[in-house]
Amino acid sequence: GKNRSSYVPLQTLKDANDSVTTVLTPHNSSNHCIYTSSVDGVVRCYDVRKGLVTCWDLDNPVIGLALSPSSNDENQNLLAASCLDGTIRLLDNSDSASSSELSSELSSSSSSSCCLLKTYQGRHKAGQYALDCAISTDDKYVMTGSEDGSCVWYDIMTAKHVQSLEGHSQPTCAIATTTTTTSTNGNNNNDRFTNEITVTASYDGQGIVWGTKSIAPE
Repeated sequence: GKNRSSYVPLQTLKDANDSVTTVLTPHNSSNHCIYTSSVDGVVRCYDVRKGLVTCWDLDNPVIGLALSPSSNDENQNLLAASCLDGTIRLLDNSDSASSSELSSELSSSSSSSCCLLKTYQGRHKAGQYALDCAISTDDKYVMTGSEDGSCVWYDIMTAKHVQSLEGHSQPTCAIATTTTTTSTNGNNNNDRFTNEITVTASYDGQGIVWGTKSIAPE
């Protein structure tokens, strides 16, 4: 019978000069972009509707990339890039004025200066492994894996260390975050709790689910 899984390539993204480490699509359906990071040190934003690509050369291999999970259009412009030098760079994607026009194969691009908002370093170990990063669902924290097996949280505004989740025996390579809201007393909003769920995975072969409850705003 007919194979219902017959996919064909629609476009080919050929700009990277080395391995592509991350590919992301936004949570917001109105954002028609594809984001990639590469060992060549460049973060790329492909606007597939406009046929444009914006490139940010961070001058260091990019081993992880995270997009703000917020549904807020303004926050959707925040990107966290984890680099092999042990620094996480928070980028602002709101200015696409320096984008270049693409060919039909999306193969023509030029690098531009990124808007670097913040850097995070000092409390996580990096340099040998590919480590993932993430932005919390409330846009308050930047989280990163660490070669000592922990998951390190930085305050997104102050860049100060907040906490480290320690549970793995080998480097923490992947992070995912989400929230759940529960009520302990029916529909009473005063008894609603938001549970921030963070899942970490490691080269030790284990995944750990972490949760912290806080009272939800009315």
